[in-house]
Amino acid sequence: MRFPACFKFLFLLFGLSLASQSASAQKFELHGGGGLDIAAGNGGFSAGLDLRATFLFMQGKLGIQPDFSLLIDDVNLFEVNGNVIYRIPVGSRLHPYPLAGLSLAFAGGGSSVGLNIGGGMDIDVTNRLIVFPEMRGRIGDGNWFGATLGLKYRFIN
Repeated sequence: MRFPACFKFLFLLFGLSLASQSASAQKFELHGGGGLDIAAGNGGFSAGLDLRATFLFMQGKLGIQPDFSLLIDDVNLFEVNGNVIYRIPVGSRLHPYPLAGLSLAFAGGGSSVGLNIGGGMDIDVTNRLIVFPEMRGRIGDGNWFGATLGLKYRFIN
């Protein structure tokens, strides 16, 4: 069975995060969740869903964050993102982060590659539940700017 290139990319990110964890006895966290997306670009607005995972290491500061977005508009868009984040602890419950990464978008029978840049904040509601607002832009073929509001669950702490 052949896997599409986007899934191979995400498996590579996951493997790198596990390899970095096994190389040292660092704190490792795994979050999973989703949210609602709103995006503007190419002369229109889109809304959709976002599913993501966050693999944190280096004492919970550096992370790899793959996500999948499905935006519904004139051209239904499916996007796979692989971002690197650096969480900055502000107190015990607030963790703002800048992000940068790669975007692979599929729409209308074609595909395009772009760069993501943006930021967000993980807000620990409880020891397990995290609310996250995030804003990011995509630079490349098909520029856009979007916002996500979502909820994640901390599986490993």
